[in-house]
Amino acid sequence: MNKKAISILSLAWGVLLIPPSFSPAQDIIKSEWAVAPLNIDGVNTDWAEAAFSPQKKVQADFAFRNDGKDLYLIMVFKEPKFLSSIEATGIKLFFNTEGKKRKDRGLRFFKKMVKPDEFIASLESKGQMISEEEKTKLRTQRALTVFDYELLVKEKARTSSDPQAETEGIDLPKFRFKKTEAGTVYEFRIPLAIDDAHPAGLGIEPGQTIKIGFEWGGLTEEMKAARLRRDAGDNTGIAGDSIDHYVVGSWGSSGTPPTYNFWIDIQLAVKSTV
Repeated sequence: MNKKAISILSLAWGVLLIPPSFSPAQDIIKSEWAVAPLNIDGVNTDWAEAAFSPQKKVQADFAFRNDGKDLYLIMVFKEPKFLSSIEATGIKLFFNTEGKKRKDRGLRFFKKMVKPDEFIASLESKGQMISEEEKTKLRTQRALTVFDYELLVKEKARTSSDPQAETEGIDLPKFRFKKTEAGTVYEFRIPLAIDDAHPAGLGIEPGQTIKIGFEWGGLTEEMKAARLRRDAGDNTGIAGDSIDHYVVGSWGSSGTPPTYNFWIDIQLAVKSTV
């Protein structure tokens, strides 16, 4: 075999043996170590000293922190139009530890209105104790606003209201959003660990790298149904919170809210021993 053939063959084998990898180092966002757990309230006061990275596609700034238990994420949207129909559809976060843009596992964070008994049952299913006095107070309200999540496994949703056994040291996912002077702030907490009782974690440890995909916008099934009813001349009511605003008001009679999606590589921080 001549030298040219050997060189080509060696190159081919080299390409085949290259393992899956993440983006070049300069494209990996470095998470910062959280010296104390962050308060997930949709306000960016805990992030005053954080290093933000811009996502020009949606005119938003991102920052990440982690400790040994959780990954914290903040998104600050500067331009409202890029929020699309996020309040109705929620936002999906997909995660992959192999550097691939795959939607096998993820979480959908969303806000919803629930009846008091549904809210109480959801809290109790997660192990939170509620006194009879607190239950009586909650039941005086017609409906409650809940910031919730569901686990997505190969696009099949598993609701967070499923009974879950207590596992010491693992937090539940959490999010909040608020409109502030800096823009619309979305803040998240996602546990690092994962087990049978708490399957909504990332499955990584400090120091490791993970690829996270973001997706929101478009129409929910309720919004699609509302549009069909409206187009058929049925104006008896619109299902869902603010569906009329998204389907009729903001996007016109035939327009559809845009869907946004992109991926980011994040390397988790390791606690300094200094």
